Amino acid sequence: MAWRKNGDILLRYLGVGALLTIMLVAKWHKSSGGESFGPRLLADLAPVMAFALFPLADRIRERRAMAIAFAMLAAWSIAANVSGAFISYRAWNLWALGDPARMWLWTDNPVVDPLRWSYDSMRIAFEHRATSRNSPELLGGELGVRIPISIVVPAGTPVHVALRAINTGNAVWLAARSTDGRGAVGLGWEWKRDGQVLADSDARRELHRSVFPGDSRDLEAATVAPDAPGQYELDISLAASTGNDTFRTVGEPLKLPITVAPPEVSPGGAL
Repeated sequence: MAWRKNGDILLRYLGVGALLTIMLVAKWHKSSGGESFGPRLLADLAPVMAFALFPLADRIRERRAMAIAFAMLAAWSIAANVSGAFISYRAWNLWALGDPARMWLWTDNPVVDPLRWSYDSMRIAFEHRATSRNSPELLGGELGVRIPISIVVPAGTPVHVALRAINTGNAVWLAARSTDGRGAVGLGWEWKRDGQVLADSDARRELHRSVFPGDSRDLEAATVAPDAPGQYELDISLAASTGNDTFRTVGEPLKLPITVAPPEVSPGGAL
């Protein structure tokens, strides 16, 4: 409408500015703007979008379908912002920032995740479910490699292991939502050589959603191969926090034998 004859010249310039802003943000190395609720770098466009509504005011009032659509979108917008203001989205951020592809999921995002977490919490409470926090003795789990990985990797290169974790026990695996973190189930991994754990090779990542008995969750262990060539073992396991930096293993660890080759050697084989 702004670009039609006698259209609002201010909206024309604002429209061009909005397009240029989107193009600039699209080229930025971190389009989310870091750990935030929604795309932080695009927040500056909100006033422009608000101005762009004014020419539509008469049409919205005169057409019932447009009025209903506007009301529904407005309600969703308010609900989404209320969710971001009053429900923590940090757990989702910690999960998503590790893999940029996760930031574009329609089914799992900062708006949907708190709603799912609230639903899971109510389900646990109303059904009086045993959890990794109150009944750790009922925990059980199984880990498997979802996508085959190379058994020979060059030294110092990234190693990504796609996994599927199945809750085979009778207690819910809780995500890291409590203040003290007790009961939070997470995925941990460490490199071993000749049965000895390599210093500073261990890492841990909590789940961002609870997993009920019988359900499964796709996870990923992301690490870097040791610098020294040789025969190694990458141990991956699920564990529940018992407080004071101690953990209770959930199920049997997954032990992956991996050969670390000199940097110039290409990856080979798979398991």
